[in-house]
Amino acid sequence: MRFIYISIFVIVLSGCAVVGKSFEKIETFSPDTATLYVMREWNSGSPLFCTDIYIYGKNKGCLRSNAFMRIEAKPGTIYFRTEYVSKSKYKTLEISAGDVLFIEWQYHNISQAEQIILHNEERGIDIIRGLKG
Repeated sequence: MRFIYISIFVIVLSGCAVVGKSFEKIETFSPDTATLYVMREWNSGSPLFCTDIYIYGKNKGCLRSNAFMRIEAKPGTIYFRTEYVSKSKYKTLEISAGDVLFIEWQYHNISQAEQIILHNEERGIDIIRGLKG
């Protein structure tokens, strides 16, 4: 029984210990496309699960807790969708070439409510500086 408790504890800690690239400055892909910074703070959902990010119906990766990812998108209307465990949330965004958007995904453990929040550049950078990529 002790082995089971220790195993669960190690798994939980391993989700918290994942470290990626730190944010230094805004990096864009191309002047012809938009750059999306998608972020998730450490207290949004369980660190054991990552959030699948979809744009144009294509999986762009799995966003871990306390992390961010940078995604290139074509100008126009995009359908931004997240999947976490069995829940799905989406937001429609209008973007132009050269845009840089800061999108935060939040999951509240108690209420189990999800949100996709579009931040201005200043707030987005403030949040992202505290995360690992």
